[in-house]
Amino acid sequence: MPEVKVESLKPGDEIKVENEFCKITKFEKSNIGKHGKVKCRIEALSSKGETKILIRLAEDTIEKK
Repeated sequence: MPEVKVESLKPGDEIKVENEFCKITKFEKSNIGKHGKVKCRIEALSSKGETKILIRLAEDTIEKK
């Protein structure tokens, strides 16, 4: 599976979280903080119905389906 930058994700994409693929339901990108980095907050729904919340730097990469 390809790895993409976190900032390029959008709701509806499927990403790998804790060794299972989850569908993004909500995606928020913050402004540059006091440390000079943009952060993204991702809410994703697993196949078991669990909601996973991730906070990652926009420049990080994540596995996408």
